[in-house]
Amino acid sequence: IASRSRFNCGYGSVQDAFMVRAWGRFEMVGTHSFRDDEGFSSITDIGTGRSRLNFTNTMPNSYYSVQLTAGTTSYTTAVAAANSYSASTSQFYISVEDVDGNFIDKDQMNVTVVR
Repeated sequence: IASRSRFNCGYGSVQDAFMVRAWGRFEMVGTHSFRDDEGFSSITDIGTGRSRLNFTNTMPNSYYSVQLTAGTTSYTTAVAAANSYSASTSQFYISVEDVDGNFIDKDQMNVTVVR
């Protein structure tokens, strides 16, 4: 996946445009696993509602943006927060919490990493 391209922005200006570095759809219920992905080598279950996502290729630095969405196909526990943390060049962690602040596993997570 390309990380950056240069585009003619008009008026003689050429600017960097950063791209999606990794994306995926994964399950946290049972064995944590990707349904489909690009740019991730693996996912590790580190406890209820928490996972570590490992990149296939290292990032040049840890200045990237992670977007998470949490859905469900089998139950309706409300999600209050889906967070990413401890970003490094090779991995980052995510957590999902319900409205009471408890960690919960979700059966449909989506993630996009942009740099």
